[in-house]
Amino acid sequence: MKFTSAAKRAAHLAHTVIGKSPLATRWYFALLSGVLRPLPECKFKRQILNSVLAARWPECDLPSRRVILGTKTSIALYPRFGEIGFESLVSRNPLYEREVFFFLEPRLADYDTVVEIGANVGLFSLFFATAFERLQKSDSQVFAFEPSRKAYLRLLQNLKLNAVRNVQAFNCAVGEKTVFASFFEPEDHLNNGSLLEEFALIFSSSLQVSQTLVLNAELLETLLSCAGRLLIKIDAEGAESRILTGLRSVIAKNKPDILLEVLPMYQDSLNSMGFLRAAGYRFFNITDRGAAKHEKFTASEFRDWLLVPNESSVETPQLVGRNESR
Repeated sequence: MKFTSAAKRAAHLAHTVIGKSPLATRWYFALLSGVLRPLPECKFKRQILNSVLAARWPECDLPSRRVILGTKTSIALYPRFGEIGFESLVSRNPLYEREVFFFLEPRLADYDTVVEIGANVGLFSLFFATAFERLQKSDSQVFAFEPSRKAYLRLLQNLKLNAVRNVQAFNCAVGEKTVFASFFEPEDHLNNGSLLEEFALIFSSSLQVSQTLVLNAELLETLLSCAGRLLIKIDAEGAESRILTGLRSVIAKNKPDILLEVLPMYQDSLNSMGFLRAAGYRFFNITDRGAAKHEKFTASEFRDWLLVPNESSVETPQLVGRNESR
């Protein structure tokens, strides 16, 4: 089954009419969720979701939905339009960065602490925390940093919904210096707030600008005195090279594995940082077929990379699963 042009126009018109009423929106999304979530992942479901995402909807609260990340890590999310968790409305097994969850899940037993820089509404923080609890790693902890006030509130709501106790969340950024800095949020794009104005402008010419606290490596170190085996995840919408530069002392001392988003317009700045290679890091691009080793960052449809020091206790990445839905 596929959408014809006429069906797309009809769906857009229906969504425009329904979206004028918060009550009608809640009823429609409840019906849509009940019909689509039990279905297997298929092109038709993606077409429906894309049609929904193309419309404007009133802000309204929807019941939480439970999803599976990886093969067995179950978390609950509030689906909200324009947020990462919205896919949970129609899918029990979201496609968002599915290859990363499949890749990480069997490796999480090797880590004691995760620092997530750019936690957004908490999808990965919940994945880490829930997996640690399932593995009975009672001393493991997750430190989640999110500078967006709205995303941070969503993060707290999702943490409370899942009753996780091993996550500490901070409404701030991480960078080279401890300062107050401008944070730019494009309208209707909660996932794409950035410390870089030029990045935020890619998504909307209408930006909300606020001041956020940026912590440097020295302050971050105070949280890591008993870190054990450390994973640092960085998804900061273009500011990754700044953050890595600011974390040089943390990297030198703790030799963490690093999970990093690499975007095309910033791969050159990441490749110019020679200290990672000098420290013996190996670079692996996480794909739907596993991890592919590279000598330098090369942006592709698979944005996430695992950086592993030579002395890492984590096994060299191998093929761990396929994402057949792509």
